[in-house]
Amino acid sequence: MTMLTRKNWNGTDRWYEMPVDITEEELAELDDSETYVAGGYRRVSWWDRYSKLWISYIVNGEDHQMGSADFAANKRTFEF
Repeated sequence: MTMLTRKNWNGTDRWYEMPVDITEEELAELDDSETYVAGGYRRVSWWDRYSKLWISYIVNGEDHQMGSADFAANKRTFEF
């Protein structure tokens, strides 16, 4: 199952997005200064035309990246 479906497309920001369940412990590993908000985080993914890779990462409510990004070469290797 992939998040790259029409129902997950956000046309305004031009990326795919899904809510993620993240625990306080997992958040502490990503960013010590971020306050925990239940259901306040999303995984976003978009195709970068320059690098020719799918880029995916977790964002907070203000669309700031949390932790490091994951990269996939094509839709077949995309596992989110």
